Amino acid sequence: MLPVKCVTLGDGCAGKTSILRLYADNFLLDEYPPTVCEEYLAHATTSNGTSVMLRLCDTAGLNIRPFFYVDTEILLLCFSVADPNSLENIRLRWLPEIKHYCPNVPLILVGTKIDLRRHRHSKCLSLEQGMDLAKKIKALEYMECSARSGLGVKEIFQVAASSAMERRTNDNGKNSSRKCCLM
Repeated sequence: MLPVKCVTLGDGCAGKTSILRLYADNFLLDEYPPTVCEEYLAHATTSNGTSVMLRLCDTAGLNIRPFFYVDTEILLLCFSVADPNSLENIRLRWLPEIKHYCPNVPLILVGTKIDLRRHRHSKCLSLEQGMDLAKKIKALEYMECSARSGLGVKEIFQVAASSAMERRTNDNGKNSSRKCCLM
């Protein structure tokens, strides 16, 4: 089974740990202690049927996070649709960090907690706002999910696996700079 390293980034409480735990362990808690760094392994099947072992990295610790970028093949940049600040921080905090450490690694923009739109109609960010930002930051895709309901979670990791493998196939035989490397 082919390994693929996938790193999640985003503000605290954006739902990163919840979607990772749900996908990797089929497990969801109401509350999680703050994450320093966690790693999960999970199987995924790409769009062409290739079996992949995703190495999912859940990061938070400011001092150690850069070490998790080494050999990253795909990034999931997450924000909560119920928290406009988390979307703003994609541009202000997370993109500059990605451009510094992983300028050539493809990313998927992920809007989490979409189940909260039913309860907070006017305060939640819209699908269009996420799609607009994805276009501006040149994300491969914009996807949404809810760990609470499970909606969209599996699809995010299938797209991540497919995108990483497609990039790997396209780069085969070339001097690739598509993975993150710290010097």
